[in-house]
Amino acid sequence: MTDAFASLLADRLEADAHQAAQAVRYRNDPTGFVTERLQEHLWSKQREILEAVRDNRLVAVQSCHGIGKSFTVSRAALWWGATHPPADTRIITTAPTFKQVRGVLWQELRRAHKRGRLPGTMLQLEWNVDGMLIAQGIKPDDHEPDAFQGVHAEHLLVILDEANGVAPALWNAAISLATSTHSRIVVIGNPDDPTSKFAEVCRPGSGWKRIQVGYQDTPNFTGEDVPEKVRSRLISPAWIEDARRMFGEGSPVWTSKVLGEFPEQAEDALIRLSVARAAAVRELPAGKYPNVLGVDVARGGSDKTIIAWRRGPKFTLYSESHHEDTMQTAGRVKVALAETGAANAAVDGDGLGAGVVDRLAEQGLPVQEMRGGMTARDSERFANKRAEWFWGLRVRFEDGDIDIPDDDELLAQLTSIKWKLNSRGQIVIESKDDMKSRGLPSPDKADAVAYTNAAWDMPWDDVYNPAASAPEGDGDTPAEPERNPWAEVYG
Repeated sequence: MTDAFASLLADRLEADAHQAAQAVRYRNDPTGFVTERLQEHLWSKQREILEAVRDNRLVAVQSCHGIGKSFTVSRAALWWGATHPPADTRIITTAPTFKQVRGVLWQELRRAHKRGRLPGTMLQLEWNVDGMLIAQGIKPDDHEPDAFQGVHAEHLLVILDEANGVAPALWNAAISLATSTHSRIVVIGNPDDPTSKFAEVCRPGSGWKRIQVGYQDTPNFTGEDVPEKVRSRLISPAWIEDARRMFGEGSPVWTSKVLGEFPEQAEDALIRLSVARAAAVRELPAGKYPNVLGVDVARGGSDKTIIAWRRGPKFTLYSESHHEDTMQTAGRVKVALAETGAANAAVDGDGLGAGVVDRLAEQGLPVQEMRGGMTARDSERFANKRAEWFWGLRVRFEDGDIDIPDDDELLAQLTSIKWKLNSRGQIVIESKDDMKSRGLPSPDKADAVAYTNAAWDMPWDDVYNPAASAPEGDGDTPAEPERNPWAEVYG
């Protein structure tokens, strides 16, 4: 053996001995591992979560927005993997979508692994130590939880991130893995759906160690001393004021995102938060038809003009603007029609919107006037068109046939609208004025999405297109009307 090789071997053995010593030292001290080995600060609730994982087989954390959820469970994973023998250790993480698995939790893991110079190699979704796979990120198909099968280890840690959206089959598969005394399951997320498996394990008597974190528990509201870098990343008073304006106190999204509590499942809620959240994380391909716009025109104050864009089942928010006159809004819609190739713009025709409709029609652009107070096509079932439009949107959410942007303001608006039956047994949808009287903001984004959805179902008579009107005859024989250029889309 050469001196150089002997020296290299000695260094390696010394490094291995140091790693082993640290593993033993930190095995019962996850907080020390993060603060000393990773050189990172943990605030009180983060320490509580890590210590709960150390001491309990089943841990459920329901929290508000902006507490560092993925940061915290990623540090739990790194502590677990670095302080247990590779041959007997396995960490499995999952989330509702592959994007969440790869781009959120595992991004945190990769960054901290590199900074902390932890053992092994961290790939995009795998952590290998001494040639053994000790951690992996999984997003199996909701109907095929088999990806969890066959994963066993004495020291097993399972993490369900954004747990509210994880399918029940995956919950059952994860729980079936954690059979050993030293296994752990930690689930964490916003408490969106009171009927979910996540809500079930967060209830008293569930057998899980439960931790709740609301905005009032965080350092910017308790006065807990934390470094400025940490403070700036946590939920702030400014964000709370924004949330109060955007969501409205008492709305399901406020309850979940701000208070960290499960909202009550109101019987009169038009769209449940659970199905709205599912639509926000769902990824459906854009379709060629229908290709339409929905426009809610601002009435002043804090209201916004919103243009929504639908391509098949995929709905997006194209633009939002403040304090524009009707001519500016008409110009914005004209540009949107050209840029998107949309076949039609369904525009709120009540109030200021009537001027936008008239200006677009004057220019020969395809515009559909949406007047919610008019008689519904199914007038026995619906009190007016607004009720018919929104009920159709509700059905699409319940059927899972819609993909919307993950926009908290949109979710708050959609899930805050109420419905009821009138004395004739007709469905009535809460008006904007009634929502404002409850302290909620105007549902600008929700209305634009509803118009966009309804545009496909409206008859041709509601679409203005002067350029497609019938030509004049010769005085004796009526002229054959020209084929409507939008009929290929609207049938």
